[in-house]
Amino acid sequence: MRSPFDPALTQRVRQLIADKGRLSLAPEDSRFEGVCPTPEMAAVLNRVAPIAEALYLVMSADGVCSLDERVALRGALRTITDDDLSKPAIAALLDRFDSSFESEGLRESMSRIASQIAGDRDDARATLELATALVVADGEVSDDERNLLQQLAEETGQDPDAALALLG
Repeated sequence: MRSPFDPALTQRVRQLIADKGRLSLAPEDSRFEGVCPTPEMAAVLNRVAPIAEALYLVMSADGVCSLDERVALRGALRTITDDDLSKPAIAALLDRFDSSFESEGLRESMSRIASQIAGDRDDARATLELATALVVADGEVSDDERNLLQQLAEETGQDPDAALALLG
């Protein structure tokens, strides 16, 4: 399957993720303890988890993250981490997102993740661009997806009008 992302965007996000010395501004997430066999993989997981969860939430805007959407998200994670995360780590990540989504709900989960991403302008912009790419990949943008993208933009300090303009 071909990546739905612009190659330049993919490269920018890879640069953000690949800088392993640069820790995520988000606190280490206890939901992922014991998931990764190496400290390096754990660092990548903690670095990418807030971005990945934002993508998951945007794809779940209609109330469920479908199998096709999960496949697309797994592909996105492999692409942006340059295959640094194992299949079990990605599966554990998605399982934990499912649990958080069920317990917190969509808007509350997005607010939590946006607050983690907002501290880093580059991460916030890349997350918004990736989320937009996933939303437009199927050719249809629902009002729920549009509203969630707007929430993500607002809560990460990005221009919501510019974010919505990315939808085309």
